[in-house]
Amino acid sequence: MKIIRIGQNKYNFCALYIPSGSPSHVYEAVFVFLQNNLTHSDNTYIFGDFNIKAITGTVYNLDVSNNILEIFQEFMDFNGYVLYNNIKNFQDRTLDLVISSENNFRNIVVNRDFLPFVNEDIYHPSLEININIERSITPKNTEIVTRLNYKKADFLTFSERVRDMNWDAVLEEKFDVDKAVLNFYDKLE
Repeated sequence: MKIIRIGQNKYNFCALYIPSGSPSHVYEAVFVFLQNNLTHSDNTYIFGDFNIKAITGTVYNLDVSNNILEIFQEFMDFNGYVLYNNIKNFQDRTLDLVISSENNFRNIVVNRDFLPFVNEDIYHPSLEININIERSITPKNTEIVTRLNYKKADFLTFSERVRDMNWDAVLEEKFDVDKAVLNFYDKLE
């Protein structure tokens, strides 16, 4: 589990693996742990191999009498979570789940990845998961600075312009200092 701060918001990212054939008390312990440690359910993203065979895409097969599925359903409903992975394996099952708040339906896109990094397991198709998180930037300091910041000056360009300047044209107004300074500034621009 990792908490990442983006702007003023905290996002919970959790990756997990539950081995195939695990008893229901393992699932219950995982969901209790998640429930106790994840905050801000709108900003929570859970990815993992849950190995719940009664899930097909984003649909639960509630006709199956399954204690694990009931525990999973209770966890999902209590937190307002939904499934986002609709990619099925060769048995028409979805063992790898992408879970988040239903408020994130515009922010999460799950596709099949046809160029995986490692050899693909037929039970677990490779996934490409895109999450769009909007970042609102608020300045830390809104004080207006009225002093010049010479550290940001482009000294190379300034040096080239001074070097290449026709000084005779700048100094032709030699008897009027104000005109000479204005002429100098015009040449620098």
